[in-house]
Amino acid sequence: MLREWLGWQRILDAVGGVLVIDEDKDPEIGTLLEIHIEGELEERARFLRMRCGTGRTLIERVHPECETALQAQEWRLGLNPGEYAPEERT
Repeated sequence: MLREWLGWQRILDAVGGVLVIDEDKDPEIGTLLEIHIEGELEERARFLRMRCGTGRTLIERVHPECETALQAQEWRLGLNPGEYAPEERT
Protein backbone atom coordinates (compact mmCIF):
# COMPACT_ATOMS: atom_id res chain seq x y z
CA MET A 1 0.00 0.00 0.00
CA LEU A 2 0.99 3.60 -0.53
CA ARG A 3 1.27 4.36 3.19
CA GLU A 4 3.91 1.67 3.74
CA TRP A 5 5.93 2.94 0.82
CA LEU A 6 5.73 6.64 1.67
CA GLY A 7 5.26 6.49 5.42
CA TRP A 8 2.64 8.38 7.44
CA GLN A 9 4.90 11.39 8.07
CA ARG A 10 5.23 12.12 4.34
CA ILE A 11 1.50 11.62 3.86
CA LEU A 12 0.67 13.98 6.75
CA ASP A 13 3.11 16.56 5.39
CA ALA A 14 1.48 16.36 1.95
CA VAL A 15 -2.07 16.62 3.29
CA GLY A 16 -1.32 19.63 5.50
CA GLY A 17 -3.76 21.05 8.02
CA VAL A 18 -2.66 18.64 10.74
CA LEU A 19 -4.27 19.48 14.09
CA VAL A 20 -2.67 18.60 17.42
CA ILE A 21 -5.45 17.12 19.55
CA ASP A 22 -3.34 16.16 22.59
CA GLU A 23 0.34 16.02 23.47
CA ASP A 24 1.56 13.93 26.38
CA LYS A 25 4.58 15.13 28.35
CA ASP A 26 6.15 11.70 27.73
CA PRO A 27 7.28 11.52 24.06
CA GLU A 28 6.99 7.72 24.20
CA ILE A 29 3.25 8.14 24.81
CA GLY A 30 3.23 10.72 22.06
CA THR A 31 1.09 13.31 20.32
CA LEU A 32 -2.42 12.71 19.01
CA LEU A 33 -2.91 14.31 15.58
CA GLU A 34 -5.94 14.74 13.34
CA ILE A 35 -6.42 15.44 9.65
CA HIS A 36 -9.59 15.96 7.63
CA ILE A 37 -9.79 13.79 4.53
CA GLU A 38 -11.98 15.29 1.84
CA GLY A 39 -13.53 13.39 -1.01
CA GLU A 40 -16.29 10.93 -1.58
CA LEU A 41 -16.11 9.60 1.97
CA GLU A 42 -15.23 12.69 3.99
CA GLU A 43 -13.78 11.69 7.30
CA ARG A 44 -11.43 12.72 10.03
CA ALA A 45 -8.44 10.54 10.69
CA ARG A 46 -6.40 10.45 13.89
CA PHE A 47 -2.78 9.44 14.21
CA LEU A 48 -0.43 8.90 17.12
CA ARG A 49 3.13 10.23 16.69
CA MET A 50 5.40 8.69 19.33
CA ARG A 51 9.03 7.97 20.07
CA CYS A 52 10.02 4.33 20.39
CA GLY A 53 12.64 2.97 22.78
CA THR A 54 15.31 3.27 20.07
CA GLY A 55 14.65 7.01 19.70
CA ARG A 56 12.91 6.76 16.31
CA THR A 57 9.66 8.59 15.65
CA LEU A 58 6.75 6.36 14.68
CA ILE A 59 3.29 7.32 13.42
CA GLU A 60 0.30 4.99 13.51
CA ARG A 61 -3.32 5.56 12.61
CA VAL A 62 -5.60 5.14 15.64
CA HIS A 63 -9.32 5.01 16.31
CA PRO A 64 -10.98 8.35 15.47
CA GLU A 65 -12.70 8.49 18.87
CA CYS A 66 -9.42 8.61 20.83
CA GLU A 67 -9.32 11.95 22.66
CA THR A 68 -5.86 11.79 24.24
CA ALA A 69 -2.48 10.37 23.31
CA LEU A 70 -2.77 8.01 26.28
CA GLN A 71 -6.14 6.70 25.03
CA ALA A 72 -4.58 6.19 21.60
CA GLN A 73 -1.72 4.18 23.16
CA GLU A 74 -4.20 2.02 25.05
CA TRP A 75 -6.27 1.48 21.89
CA ARG A 76 -3.27 0.49 19.75
CA LEU A 77 -2.06 -1.94 22.44
CA GLY A 78 -5.52 -3.48 22.92
CA LEU A 79 -5.75 -2.32 26.53
CA ASN A 80 -8.75 -1.12 28.51
CA PRO A 81 -8.80 2.49 29.74
CA GLY A 82 -6.37 2.96 32.63
CA GLU A 83 -4.36 -0.21 31.91
CA TYR A 84 -1.40 1.37 30.12
CA ALA A 85 1.74 1.28 32.24
CA PRO A 86 4.83 2.38 30.31
CA GLU A 87 8.11 0.65 31.04
CA GLU A 88 10.74 2.50 32.97
CA ARG A 89 14.01 2.40 31.11
CA THR A 90 17.37 3.05 32.71
